[in-house]
Amino acid sequence: MWSWTHSFNGRCSVKSAYTTLFKGLPDTGAPEGEVLQAISRVWKSWAPSKVIIFSWQLLLDRIPSRSNLFRRGVPLPVGGVGCVFCDALSESSVHLFFSCPQFFLMWYQVSKWLGWEFSMPQGLARQFQAFTGLGVGKRFRLGLLLVWHDVIWTI
Repeated sequence: MWSWTHSFNGRCSVKSAYTTLFKGLPDTGAPEGEVLQAISRVWKSWAPSKVIIFSWQLLLDRIPSRSNLFRRGVPLPVGGVGCVFCDALSESSVHLFFSCPQFFLMWYQVSKWLGWEFSMPQGLARQFQAFTGLGVGKRFRLGLLLVWHDVIWTI
């Protein structure tokens, strides 16, 4: 008989697997503060699962950007760690999705479309919290979260 040892009833569930995985993260740098708060909210969305998973990986800075690949020892092409779009800075997750001139304009246009004054907070979690926390009412915040997922997925 098969039994899942990470839950009291011996049954495997997504929640018990999630809890088990997060217990193992302190050795690899568990998310704290704003990041932990952001990743707990990222799942409560109307977006497709693959989009939510990608956003979750982005907030944890686990996407295969050039700087992350370099840090893991993956050989890079001749361009090195420079951004593939603007070649100005290191292609980190923050640069690629928020400060690269190619996509910075996209965030500006989305903010303008929503009727907001544009400002770009520093860091992935702060940008997520600032963007999705501006709504009044649960449905509106869920809509903002969907827009955030859409922009990230589009980039």
